[in-house]
Amino acid sequence: MSLETSRRADESRLLQLTHWVPQTLAEQGESVQSVYRAYKELSLSRQGLKEIYILTLTLTLLLALLSAIALAFLLSRRLSNPLAVLAESTQAVRAAIFRAALGSRAAMSWASSRSRSTA
Repeated sequence: MSLETSRRADESRLLQLTHWVPQTLAEQGESVQSVYRAYKELSLSRQGLKEIYILTLTLTLLLALLSAIALAFLLSRRLSNPLAVLAESTQAVRAAIFRAALGSRAAMSWASSRSRSTA
């Protein structure tokens, strides 16, 4: 049997033959097809779960990043507060108001040492 070769090489051809097969073989073929359909459904649902997982991780990362930035801002304020007090005291010394600043600091020091001694 000769086939014509005048068609283009990139065209696909299909030859279908029909033949009667035993009943058990047909049932097994149907079973394979149903299992394959179930596999495809699971594969599609897996892709959806993967996207949800990526979205959840991204949101968690953003929340952690924003929390870290907020915590850093609060801690920087708390840690830089003593430097601001030092700068104010330095300006007071420069303006010759040292006695007033020293008097209030001495009173605070005396109060804190007294509270420690009573405890």
